[in-house]
Amino acid sequence: MFSLTTHESVVTNNNMKAILLEKTRKVIDETAFFEVVLWHLPEPVPGSLHPFKYRLALVIKRGMCSAL
Repeated sequence: MFSLTTHESVVTNNNMKAILLEKTRKVIDETAFFEVVLWHLPEPVPGSLHPFKYRLALVIKRGMCSAL
């Protein structure tokens, strides 16, 4: 059998002071928009090699959403 690496708790609470670098919502048309949010952290979060946290999303009417 395979041994999974998932921990019992998958939530990580890192109370770091982040600096918001970018928060943009761009309307493409009346049915879609994209959003970019970028923070700089004092140190990388566990599992990351860079000190950034980000959110990218493309939202389209009818509830379809593509997020990275």
